[in-house]
Amino acid sequence: METPELRKPELLCSTLRDGRQLVRKRGDVFKVRDPVRRAVEYAQTLHRFGVRHMDAGVPAATQDGGIGRATVEAVARAMAEQPDFTVMGFTRGKERDIASTVSAVSHAARSGVLMLVSLSNTHLAKYRGRFPVDTPDDDIYRDMLTQFEAAARLACSMRDTGEIDVVHAYLEDATRMDDRQRAEVSEAMIDAGVDMLCLPDTLGVTDEHEYVEMFRDTQDRLGSPRTNAVLWGAHCHSDFANAEANTMAAARAGVAQVLEGTFGGGGPGEGLGNADLNVIVYQLLRKRRRELAPHLQNLGLTPQLLYELNQQASQVLGRHIPPNAPLVGSKAQRQTGAGIHQDGVAKERRENGNGSSDRMYFHSFTDFGVPDRPRFAVTDMSGRSGLREAMHERGITTDGMDLVRAYNHAIRMAKYFNYELTDDRLQAIAWEASHPEDNRMVQVDLDAIEGDGQHGNPMSIPIEFCGEQLVISGTGKGALGAFNDALNKLMKHRFGIGIDITYFDEGAETEAATEGEKHDAVVIADTIFRVNGDDVTSFGFDENQVYASLKACLLALNIWLDQQSEELEELQAQRAAMVDV
Repeated sequence: METPELRKPELLCSTLRDGRQLVRKRGDVFKVRDPVRRAVEYAQTLHRFGVRHMDAGVPAATQDGGIGRATVEAVARAMAEQPDFTVMGFTRGKERDIASTVSAVSHAARSGVLMLVSLSNTHLAKYRGRFPVDTPDDDIYRDMLTQFEAAARLACSMRDTGEIDVVHAYLEDATRMDDRQRAEVSEAMIDAGVDMLCLPDTLGVTDEHEYVEMFRDTQDRLGSPRTNAVLWGAHCHSDFANAEANTMAAARAGVAQVLEGTFGGGGPGEGLGNADLNVIVYQLLRKRRRELAPHLQNLGLTPQLLYELNQQASQVLGRHIPPNAPLVGSKAQRQTGAGIHQDGVAKERRENGNGSSDRMYFHSFTDFGVPDRPRFAVTDMSGRSGLREAMHERGITTDGMDLVRAYNHAIRMAKYFNYELTDDRLQAIAWEASHPEDNRMVQVDLDAIEGDGQHGNPMSIPIEFCGEQLVISGTGKGALGAFNDALNKLMKHRFGIGIDITYFDEGAETEAATEGEKHDAVVIADTIFRVNGDDVTSFGFDENQVYASLKACLLALNIWLDQQSEELEELQAQRAAMVDV
């Protein structure tokens, strides 16, 4: 077969579907608030980043779970003016499912369907129950191939009438198919008219040489006309840690023009995960001693958005970015957790006057939008000096800070959440340890609160607000919702600004008991509050679950009020003048 001209690869993100199939572990996940809105924001950032194709979910799913029809339709509508971005829905090869998927994605400027074609020997064995017991294996294969081919023709006919723009066929478990059958199924899909054909390594069983050879064998059997009639996709899984290497090998060889995977850190997905698109992007864009082949250069990506993109993926999935995730995880910029080494690194930076990661790495993390300073790696050996140096390095004020209190907070938070502390969490810790509770602008005796705010019954809250004794009330879903509602009404009344919870997670840490002692579990509340459009990271510790969350709310409000004290005096004066008028 003639070697086709190598075209530049494009990225296909399947985070909204594949990413949700990850195994969830307590402490790694959190509840997603307003998942549809977050999915839309994520899609918009994907487009700005330079991704050209998106698997938005499964419109025919009976339960949405963040991947169903509501999400797909919302994403499609949001991309109605972006003809260079394809919003696709995932579907089985069934007429009803295809029709449902087409109607869901049709609002996008460019839309398509991703159709699953399952004809490996493993899948054929599952189909046997649909046929008489004495049906030969080849007859089952032929019958099912005919059904999938008819489904592909149906989808392509809907494309030809302008209902969608792209039909993408997935040959599930392609790496374990018989070579002849793989080529035959590929031929049937191409002849049916599909635009994109993906050969997934569904169980991650191949290495890069085998994966490229599979593409070449299939394409050689098909010949140039059919091979060049479609875009070929590489979709790999990490069961044996080869997903990214296999995907890059297919890209280098030019046998695949669509590189598929997920964002969110570590390639979230079924089993041990999908190909991590962060690694793919890094390998395509990083500084090299020798340049990549011309078809792998100038891909139209905006690497500075990569970190933001992963933060949004984390919020969509309700999953913390794993600390050991390449490039975007908290351990990506190496910094030892041992206190003596942290202190030494800090001193070396002061002496050399250079804290740039370029000095230690062959690339700069800031090229990918990742904060230039390593996150603080907290262990039992970090030491108070290491914590203080980390804060000073980040420009965090430590005047009047109770270092012992701050260090204890840092150790407790890092142990529970299993990742190093981000700058915003260090900032919250420093502020809390520098401002005794009885000196804060907002104080509440939690034991004096009456009611829980649920079922229309208000929560009554005695509060000291900027030196004034008040009683406020609120309602909501649970105590935190009612507490936030009460504070929101107070802030709107006083300053004309609102507060809301944008992220909340909690869990319990049980200290080790000794000699039969029983220790109460300490609840950790980890939160982000939005105050007048500003996101404020906060936390709370208490043996009482409700109190931990309320403390986090109070801490966030106090931090914001302290930072905005001068502006608030002006706001309050303006509102008073309006009332007088």
